[in-house]
Amino acid sequence: MTVYSASETNMSIQLIPVEAINDSPYQARFLSVNDLDTKEPEKETLELVNSIAANGLLHPVTVRAAGDKFELIDGHRRVLAHKLLNKEFIDAIVTRMDDKQAQIMGITANLQRKNLNLIELALAYKKMLDTGTFPDKKYLSSALGKDETYVGDVLNTLNMDKRIIDDLVSNNTVKDVRLLRMVRQIDEIDENQESMMQWNLYQQVIEQNMTRQQVANYIKELFFKKKKRVFYNMTIDKKRLKINLNLGAFGNQDPETIIKFVTDNLDKLDTFLSNNKKH
Repeated sequence: MTVYSASETNMSIQLIPVEAINDSPYQARFLSVNDLDTKEPEKETLELVNSIAANGLLHPVTVRAAGDKFELIDGHRRVLAHKLLNKEFIDAIVTRMDDKQAQIMGITANLQRKNLNLIELALAYKKMLDTGTFPDKKYLSSALGKDETYVGDVLNTLNMDKRIIDDLVSNNTVKDVRLLRMVRQIDEIDENQESMMQWNLYQQVIEQNMTRQQVANYIKELFFKKKKRVFYNMTIDKKRLKINLNLGAFGNQDPETIIKFVTDNLDKLDTFLSNNKKH
């Protein structure tokens, strides 16, 4: 193994075997560096292959030692590109980091390039919490320099209709976590992780390119209609029309007022029927 340079800051740039690099247990990519035999690489990875073939590797990957192997911290696509090019070695910054530092650096690097979709980001946050390195969202958001509400919204994308999650993974269609929060809050998912209300609204958001305000107005109107009290219902039995009034809709009106209201309107019906008989 050739060491190109070293420093006194627990970091050195080395030429290391590509096959000696393993994914971080905290990484959230859907394609592992060891999955090329079973999964297709993304378009961005194939573009990087062409760039490295033409210009070489411009930025080393970042790893930390893990026994006789290396754990990848930053440079997932660069490692994949080297494997696709059948390159045996890759330039790497080998650094000494504890688990917490490695997690933060891996997420921060991807955030800076903005190349994680929301579900990958949510899975990364979830893994960081599940390992116990960060006790809760407050500590995690502080370490990442992110608002706690934002971190919570990202995590909650995992609690949406599974069809929405699939679309966010495949197409990264909606990137606004606050808008997705509004979609999620319209209804809860069932035991199959489905909600027709969430899915229908999500599709409407995409088709109509809805803004947050438009979604808010839609939800307000939807729930206003739901909360409207039913004043009456009607049934037809042979030649009889039965009308049941919801007296609660009249508030504290006295019975005589209610009777007068009904009588006046029945008189209109009587006039209507009389006019029709003449024809």
